[in-house]
Amino acid sequence: MANPVSRITGGLGLLMLGAISYQLVIGQVTMAAAGGRAAMTLAAVVLVRRLGRFGMDALAGAMEREAADHRRRSTDVTDRQPV
Repeated sequence: MANPVSRITGGLGLLMLGAISYQLVIGQVTMAAAGGRAAMTLAAVVLVRRLGRFGMDALAGAMEREAADHRRRSTDVTDRQPV
């Protein structure tokens, strides 16, 4: 199963490619400009997907470390003093 970051970035990338193709069909952009925009869209989707996956992995790791700390009790969270 694909992670949510991949699904969201893939869907947004398809929407952008649809907009580029519409502009190409109505003659608002040239074929070369449409190709350049599509390449930039691909690069942006890949970059956001990798950064999003890195963020999700970091968040999951932090949550696992927090859950693995068996010495903490639920009452410890409310007993902490501000630093």
